[in-house]
Amino acid sequence: MLRENANLTQKELGEKIFASRSAVSKWELGNGIPSDINIDALCKLFSVTEEWLLDREDLKCIAKKMENLLNQKEKDYILEYKR
Repeated sequence: MLRENANLTQKELGEKIFASRSAVSKWELGNGIPSDINIDALCKLFSVTEEWLLDREDLKCIAKKMENLLNQKEKDYILEYKR
């Protein structure tokens, strides 16, 4: 939402915060979460607080999705190890 409101492409945003276009795409699709450095850069660029950025429901959904994925990988590893 912030990127689109600023009329930036994913590539342009990535260049401004020193991240790849693919990283920005992953964040937007919910397949990744920005690092602390990227979060700080995003907050500065868009003049928002970290609290505001991190309290967003979409980011909470992304975090839950990644937690579930990690849990599944751990389960798969345990099952494979037991064989």
